[in-house]
Amino acid sequence: MQVDDAARELGVIDGITKKIVLAESETSSPARQDDAAGLACPADAPEWISCNLAVINKHELGAVYLSALEAWLSLEKKWGYDASKGTSCKGSSERPDLLDKWIRGGRAPRVRKVPVIEDVRAFEREVWTWWAGLQPPWRKIDVDGRPSEDREVDESADWGVLSVHGQNGMLNAVAVACWWGLALDGHNNRSWERFLHDITWVCEEQAE
Repeated sequence: MQVDDAARELGVIDGITKKIVLAESETSSPARQDDAAGLACPADAPEWISCNLAVINKHELGAVYLSALEAWLSLEKKWGYDASKGTSCKGSSERPDLLDKWIRGGRAPRVRKVPVIEDVRAFEREVWTWWAGLQPPWRKIDVDGRPSEDREVDESADWGVLSVHGQNGMLNAVAVACWWGLALDGHNNRSWERFLHDITWVCEEQAE
C-alpha cells in the first residue's frame, strides 16, 4: 500500500479502512478542509491525537460538529498535545456508561468500534447530567439541569476539572458528541447542537 504526502493509513475499523488527512504544513494548526473531507490532523500531533481523531473526524455530522472538533484540537495544541496520563476529569456526576466503557477499554486505537447508542433519549439525559456536573461553581445551570446558554466566564477564569487536558480532558466530550450525532442518523436535534456549542465555547475560552 502506498502512502502519499497528504494521507496516512491508520488501520481498519469495523472492517472499513479509515484514513485521516495529515496537514503538509509544519505549522501544525488544525486546518479546516472541505466539509466533505473533515479536518486535517496537525503534522506534529502525537499518536494519541491522530488515532482518536481518525475515529471521531466525522464530516457527515456537519459544520457545527466540525467546529467543536476544531476547537478541541486548538486547545490541545495550546497544551503541546500533552497526553496528561494519570490526571482525571471527574465531576460531581457519573460518566455516561458508554463513555466509561470506552475509557476503560483504552480509547482509540485499542477500541476499534464506535460505541453504539441503543436509547438516544436516555443517552442524552446521561450526557447532560454528566456535563452539568463538570461545570465550575461559577457556571449558571438552568432549570432544565443544563449549563446556561448565557455564557460568561467568571473573573477567576478557574475552569476546575474542565481544565484537564489530554486523553482525560475534552476529548471525552467530543467523543460523546460524535456518538450522539451518529445515533441521530442525520436528523436535526436542538439538544445535540446546544451541547456542541457548549463544548466549542469551553474549548475556545480556554485556548485564548
